[in-house]
Amino acid sequence: MLVVLAIIIVITSLVLANYRQGQKNYALSQAAQKLAADLRQAQGMAVTGTITPGQPLGGYGIYIQDSTSYYLFLNTASDGDGCPAGTRVLVKTITLSSGVTVAGIGTNAFFAPPEPRSCFNGTGTLAEISFVLTQDSNTKTVKVIKNGSVEIQ
Repeated sequence: MLVVLAIIIVITSLVLANYRQGQKNYALSQAAQKLAADLRQAQGMAVTGTITPGQPLGGYGIYIQDSTSYYLFLNTASDGDGCPAGTRVLVKTITLSSGVTVAGIGTNAFFAPPEPRSCFNGTGTLAEISFVLTQDSNTKTVKVIKNGSVEIQ
């Protein structure tokens, strides 16, 4: 009886350890999917010309505020390269899941209408930008390419 009980305890502890790791992987994947969806939302809002009431439209973007949150913003003007040139207006703030962090405070991706033109970190010359999400030793990278595609790696 003690042997059977010991086997059950060992199996239960292994299952619980794998379950917790699975939860962490899920939280990281969910955060990467949410960031990719928000980037696509910013692109879509720029393409459709969605206007926040009372604000002129220069474009929309994502800005890494700190290691645990980022925000979707509207900019009231854009320059000839499609980079933000006006006032930044907060549309919504997104807080990452517990334990998930994003690297590169101050990193931003901006999309100016009508195509939309892409601008990364204030320059229209970068071909792509990566947002790196981490939890423990696991990482996910959300990459935005100048042509507008968003990939999760």
